[in-house]
Amino acid sequence: MTRVLKYIYPKLPSGYDLYLFRMGGAGLANCLFVAVRAYILAKKTNATYINPTWVKFSLGPYIRKEKDKRHYFGLFNPVGVRGLKKIAALLFCPRQVTRVEGLGDYFENLLDDHAVARAFFDYAVTSAACSRLKGVDFSNVIGIHVRLGDYGSFLRTSRDWYQSVIEHIDKETNHKYKFWLFSDGSQEELDGLLSLGCVERKFFGNALADILALSKTRFIIGSDSTFSGWGAFLGQVPVVFPKRHFGRVLINGEHELVSPSGEGGQLTEFIRLVL
Repeated sequence: MTRVLKYIYPKLPSGYDLYLFRMGGAGLANCLFVAVRAYILAKKTNATYINPTWVKFSLGPYIRKEKDKRHYFGLFNPVGVRGLKKIAALLFCPRQVTRVEGLGDYFENLLDDHAVARAFFDYAVTSAACSRLKGVDFSNVIGIHVRLGDYGSFLRTSRDWYQSVIEHIDKETNHKYKFWLFSDGSQEELDGLLSLGCVERKFFGNALADILALSKTRFIIGSDSTFSGWGAFLGQVPVVFPKRHFGRVLINGEHELVSPSGEGGQLTEFIRLVL
């Protein structure tokens, strides 16, 4: 007999999930895989979705003096069962709850359900979380995402790679686009890129708003981070990565490129194709 799923709970990665808040654990981009996969499963099986435990407390952002402390207060509307009913279902009806955990196959197993994934964001994200995006024209913006923060030196992409890609695009497009840089790095760490006349740093108030901002741009110069991946995936925005530890992010695979050198004929052809 096929098991009928009653509740679906996206158990976000954390040190401790106390149902009302989490202690430690992964950042927003990785948590989104769990929440979205669970939402898609609930829709397909007609099960009841249990609201994820978004709120998180971690010392890392304070130690690194990041602007965004990554608590995720006020970013999401409650979706499905929440509050005391959520706690009761998880504590007293564990056999009726299917827990969704882990990153799965990253974006690849979401591509066929892109419309449902996009609908989750439209429904779950609060208007306050993305209020700074209203009225902003992204039509001639190229987004740059530089992941620093909790990335050690061996995971970071060199400034030279970003500079090479920026200058390559700027030249090929005859200075047509503005370059907006999104990063969790310090001003000092980004000074080299910000000294380029065409690059401006942007922050729309929180990590989720920055992902959504990237999803509205014309093109993304990404990092080896699922944060960049979400921006490209949600808006199906053409993207170039220096490297990546995850698979496809776009339905049209011709619109994404991994270019370790950040230069050469392959990058030139790609720019001409998508821009």
